[in-house]
Amino acid sequence: PPMEDFRIKNNHYQLNLDFSAIRVFLPSPELLACAKLFSKRGKDLEDLRESNLLNICDKVKLLEFVEDYKQYMLNPDDKFVNVHELVHILEAKGI
Repeated sequence: PPMEDFRIKNNHYQLNLDFSAIRVFLPSPELLACAKLFSKRGKDLEDLRESNLLNICDKVKLLEFVEDYKQYMLNPDDKFVNVHELVHILEAKGI
């Protein structure tokens, strides 16, 4: 996902930690899932299959992000990009 999507208020969460000089933010579950979906890393694919990340995502928001980001893939036919497994993973998880 592009950096500007991480800056939108509803796409990240600030952690309330006891730091005085820094603020710590985490991406929304949907953006984190997209970062893993649009990679080729086996560990990212394993995370998508084995963790509850996709279960806690807003499915509508996730699928909107996925469709938007697919437009910008340099090689959408690259079968090694994890996004091609999304339908199978969602079905296996009953989502």
